[in-house]
Amino acid sequence: MDEAEYAQLIGDRFLEIRGRGFSLSPFDMRLIVEWFEQGVPAFIPMNVMADIEDYMQRSGLKAGTSRGTSRRIRGMAYIQEEVEARFSELLQGHVGCGGCEKAYCIGKAYYGGR
Repeated sequence: MDEAEYAQLIGDRFLEIRGRGFSLSPFDMRLIVEWFEQGVPAFIPMNVMADIEDYMQRSGLKAGTSRGTSRRIRGMAYIQEEVEARFSELLQGHVGCGGCEKAYCIGKAYYGGR
């Protein structure tokens, strides 16, 4: 998966759960590119967003809201901390990588060598 595909996948999904808007802000795009460059596998932000969507559905919240209707999901910063925490946990638990600082080997394993 190249950078453009990575950004498209994550960006499209984020806009879906946000429930409004047709494009990401420059900050949001920069954050996605940073994750790609750091080697954050796409499944991490996708899983974070899936968890948010599940919570919203269980709580009966409208798309793009959290903890009631007064607080809207405005940008990728909403998931940034959780994405980075899960990536850190993944790296800490990864053994046999030969000391690589990026998780490309993890992503390849997850995506079947792609």
